[in-house]
Order: sequence, then C-alpha cells, then structure tokens
Amino acid sequence: MADTKHLAARLDDSHEAAEQIAFADTILLNKVDLVDASELARVEARIRAINPTAIIHHTERCALPILDILDKRAFDLDRILAVEPAFLSEDDHQHDEAVTSVALREARPLDPVKFDQRIMGLLRTRGQDILRSKGNYDDRMTTTTPRSV
Repeated sequence: MADTKHLAARLDDSHEAAEQIAFADTILLNKVDLVDASELARVEARIRAINPTAIIHHTERCALPILDILDKRAFDLDRILAVEPAFLSEDDHQHDEAVTSVALREARPLDPVKFDQRIMGLLRTRGQDILRSKGNYDDRMTTTTPRSV
C-alpha cells in the first residue's frame, strides 16, 4: 500500500521506499481522493518507472475486495532476481539503517473491527511516516517505519 499524497516525498528521501515499490507485485495506491488527476498520473508514472509490471489498484481508505489482492501467487522470483541479482545473498540483502520494523502477533483472536479501526487511525495520523504495512490471514500486522518516528 502506498500513500498517493506522500509517496513522491518518500521516494525522494528514502531508498527503502523505492525498493519497496521495485519489489512489489501488487500496489494499492491509496488516498487517491486526496490528489487531483494530474498528481495521480505523476505518482503512477513514477511507480511505473520503478516497477513497470506491478498491478496497481487505486483505492480510497484501502477499500478493495480482499480477494483482489490475497492468494494471487503473484511473487515472481525471476523478476526480483532480474532487478536485484544478489537478492538471495545474505550479505547483500540489507535494509536502510534509517528504517526499523515492528511485527505484532497475538495468539488470541482479534476483533477485526477494533483492529481495523486502530490500524486505520495509525495510518491516518502517521501514514506519511510509514513506508510499508501488511497483514495476513492469521491476524498479524507488520509495519515498517523510519527510525526517526
């Protein structure tokens, strides 16, 4: 998921943001309602310059049927290796030192409504600082943010 309104700035100030776009199979270009058509076109063109093959969905408030993005088996190792030949090398695969990650895991079932409200609130207030967020079927959420946050 990429914040349409702030993506250009993140690409300018973070190599990590560009890598996330480069390696993405699917991109949710979110908050498209907060930019005009020309800005949306510029952001999408910048994404295409970095990653011409990713599927891009335009969303508002991340509204998209979940089956449009999950279980697509979209990861293509050959494509990744064409962009980054040393991707599988432990010595070469490093994140920018200004970026840290947080992984949340809960053994008890989560209330999906409360969880979504909490994450959406975080993204609404701090979205410009979050480079990547993702979740999966077993109720885990991972966010990657700049260390300065």
